[in-house]
Amino acid sequence: VDQYSNIVFDFKPNKDMSLLKSNAHKLEFWVKGNTPSASFDIRFVDTKSSVTDHPWRMGKTIDNSIAPWDGNWHKVSLPLDQLEEKGSYDNAWFPPQGIFDWTAVDLLEIVAEQMALTGINFWFDDIRDSGDSIDYVPPVTAVSGEASRPGITLFPNPMSDRLNIEFELTRPGPVTVSVYTVMGQKVGAISYEHLTEGTHTVVWEAGHEARSVFYFVEVSTPDKTAIMKVARR
Repeated sequence: VDQYSNIVFDFKPNKDMSLLKSNAHKLEFWVKGNTPSASFDIRFVDTKSSVTDHPWRMGKTIDNSIAPWDGNWHKVSLPLDQLEEKGSYDNAWFPPQGIFDWTAVDLLEIVAEQMALTGINFWFDDIRDSGDSIDYVPPVTAVSGEASRPGITLFPNPMSDRLNIEFELTRPGPVTVSVYTVMGQKVGAISYEHLTEGTHTVVWEAGHEARSVFYFVEVSTPDKTAIMKVARR
């Protein structure tokens, strides 16, 4: 590929990685190459939140001092809190300013930043976040309207493969019920355009793909949000 060409992983929605960074998590991947002089950058890119903001980069240049390009697989482990600020290109070059936003990470890129990689091969596998589980209760904020929040009743709790989510609405309107792991991964969601005032029950089937010990159930309306933790047997 030509210089500055890249492989892009686009997070949808954008990822809040601030807890991962503050809890010593790492970006890990396996890589092999066959040209000792070659290198590439791997980096996160945050969101452009305003006209005066820019998509800032945080990453690392990977060369044969980090993983020898000897045709064999090598594991690379990069602590998030030790990644280097890489500035931003946004129709012009902007040097690092120390304002990379770990709460709104938009992209993960593998980039031919230093050189063209014409005729040069790299292989990648098992790109992942690595670190201990983080037991985190997300903040609950009433966006507008009444200070009270819709109550959530969960049964059974602890759950097995089925969870009944019961909640009461004080006024009719749209409702979204979401289930997250403690790492913030959404594993289930259902939205209703309109529910009447009163008590409602949603059944969530965990399935074999959901293997966490704890989950967070979020019930949100346009003006209120309630979150409750639930354990799995």
